[in-house]
Amino acid sequence: MLIAEDEATVRMMLEAEMEDAGHDVAAAAVGTAAVELFGEQAFDLAIIDMGLPGIHGNGLARRLRQLIRRW
Repeated sequence: MLIAEDEATVRMMLEAEMEDAGHDVAAAAVGTAAVELFGEQAFDLAIIDMGLPGIHGNGLARRLRQLIRRW
């Protein structure tokens, strides 16, 4: 699972909850870091904040879909 959230408190809470539920989690504070993580490993799910700095949520979702199509 990939979490892209710029607010540290929210990101850490989501990360902890998902790990407690048994998920492997990678988290990023900015969209560009999320794209890098996505290029390094496969994820079944991405939780994306719509108000990310750099690449906003919709742009990040489009970019991740492009990466999926390349696989």
